[in-house]
Amino acid sequence: MNMINVCADFAYGMVEVHPEILNATYGKPAEINCTATSEHDVEWEFMREGASSKLTICTESVVPDEVANEYTCNKVGRTHTLTIANVGFDDAGKYTCIESGGRSTNSSSARLVVSSKCDLCSIT
Repeated sequence: MNMINVCADFAYGMVEVHPEILNATYGKPAEINCTATSEHDVEWEFMREGASSKLTICTESVVPDEVANEYTCNKVGRTHTLTIANVGFDDAGKYTCIESGGRSTNSSSARLVVSSKCDLCSIT
């Protein structure tokens, strides 16, 4: 499974993404992890490639009904995981993990690039 880790640090106001680009294969699952320094819940937003508006995928681990078949959100301790069950070309874009605590907000984003299986084959 393709996976990306997103780190947010409230203590120093730093936000890091490792790696910044996640390459996913069409039809396979992909996972994005956001690790925060606090116990606050996060919100996941998605901006599809070429779109002008964002889609909220989940808030406090609750996924809206209209995207419930596509995404799951889980929290274990300070790690928040967004799973895309079956990656499609419409899933390409920017995913942002947003953690709000009191008066501070940190966010970190990663770009998901979707390739077909043949794009990943080597030609000999």
